[in-house]
Amino acid sequence: MPESMRCQSCSKDVSVEEVFISGGQTLCEDCYIDSGHRIRSCDPWAERSKRIFRESRGLEGTEDDRIYVVLW
Repeated sequence: MPESMRCQSCSKDVSVEEVFISGGQTLCEDCYIDSGHRIRSCDPWAERSKRIFRESRGLEGTEDDRIYVVLW
């Protein structure tokens, strides 16, 4: 049995103990993380739920909004 394998995404040699199998591909840790953390569009239901929750608790905004205004 080989002591190392090649990542099918970046062609980097990876030890057998550090190999990840994802979608039928042999990946190194970096490529495995990149494949699992794709940018996703916002979830309208989550945004709506967040807004309703904040309004029901009387929450108006965050300090981040004030920081943003100061920076711009």
